[in-house]
Amino acid sequence: MQDFNNAVNEAMAKITSNGTIEKIIEAQLTNTVKSLVNDQLRSYSDFGKALQEKIDTDLAVSLNNITFSEYNETILHLVAGALNNAVTGEAHEKLKKDINELFESPPKEITLSEVIEKYKEESAEYERGGAGKIALIIEPKEYGSIGIALNPKNTKGYRDEEVDSWHDCEFYMSIRVDKDAEDRGRLTRTYDRSSLKPHQFMPTCMSGTTRMLYQMYCTGATLILDEGIDPENYDTYYSEQYEY
Repeated sequence: MQDFNNAVNEAMAKITSNGTIEKIIEAQLTNTVKSLVNDQLRSYSDFGKALQEKIDTDLAVSLNNITFSEYNETILHLVAGALNNAVTGEAHEKLKKDINELFESPPKEITLSEVIEKYKEESAEYERGGAGKIALIIEPKEYGSIGIALNPKNTKGYRDEEVDSWHDCEFYMSIRVDKDAEDRGRLTRTYDRSSLKPHQFMPTCMSGTTRMLYQMYCTGATLILDEGIDPENYDTYYSEQYEY
C-alpha cells in the first residue's frame, strides 16, 4: 500500500510541476464561461429579449413610407453590385441596360387603344406571316372587374378558327370597373403566357407591352377603356406601317 501512495504522490507532484493541472482548470473554466455566455445570449433569455427588442427598434422600416420608385432604386443598386462582380465587357452593358429598362417608371395611366397600338407594333412579324389583325377579348368578370386579352393572331389551330377566349391568348389582364370603386380602372392582374417557359417564370423575362403593364400593375396604375367594352370599337388590324 505504501508503494501505491508513493506512486500517487509522485504523479501529483509531476502534473503539478509541469502545468497540467493549470491547463485542465483553464479548459474547464473556458467551457463554463462559454456556457454562461451562450445562456445569456439565447433569444429567450432576459438579455436576448432586450437585444432583440433593441434591434427591432433600430432596424424598424415602415413599408407605408416606401414608394415603388424607392424600392426599385434599392433593388437596382443591389443588382448593380452583384452585376459588377459577375459580368464584364459587352455583356455587362447589355445587362445593365435591360435592368434599367425593367425598373424605369411606367405611365400612371394609359388607354386601351394605346396598348393595342403598341402591341401591334411589337407583333408586326405576324403581319408578315399573313395575320390580318390581333385578337382582342373583353369580357366582364365577377367582383366588378373586366378581363382583357391580347394575341398576335386572331386565329388558332390548323383550321384557323377565330380566337374567342382569353385562354387562347398570349397576354391577359384585368381591371376594376365597379363604378363605386375608388380604384376604378386600376390594373388588378397581368399574365404573360408567352414568357412561361421552363427557365422563365419571373417578370424580368417580360418585354415591351407586357413588361410595361406589369410595372403599371405594381404601381397601381390605371387602364382606360377609351372606346368602351365592345372589342369591335377598337382598331385591331395591322397596318402598312408595321410591314417589313
